[in-house]
Amino acid sequence: MLLGYKLEFLPNGRVKLTSVYSTSNDHCFHFSSENESSGADEKEGIVTMQLVGGGNDHFVASLDDKIRHWVVEKGSIPCFLSSFTMEEWNNKYGYD
Repeated sequence: MLLGYKLEFLPNGRVKLTSVYSTSNDHCFHFSSENESSGADEKEGIVTMQLVGGGNDHFVASLDDKIRHWVVEKGSIPCFLSSFTMEEWNNKYGYD
């Protein structure tokens, strides 16, 4: 577990993240790594992670607004995961 997420390294090279606060096993995210090289700096490629899916289509569709805001517009997977973690915690335990 890392920062509230269980990591599972899949045979296809993807990484599956599941929040420890998730109420369902299929509420998870799949990430894939991709090598990038920028013309002048080809000696060392940069490895980036991309959100490529999740446990089920309905679950991922329910997060469209969060994905669009945090991943697409702001370019921040960590903020997206933090937002999701807080939402799942509130769903599981409720507000104080």
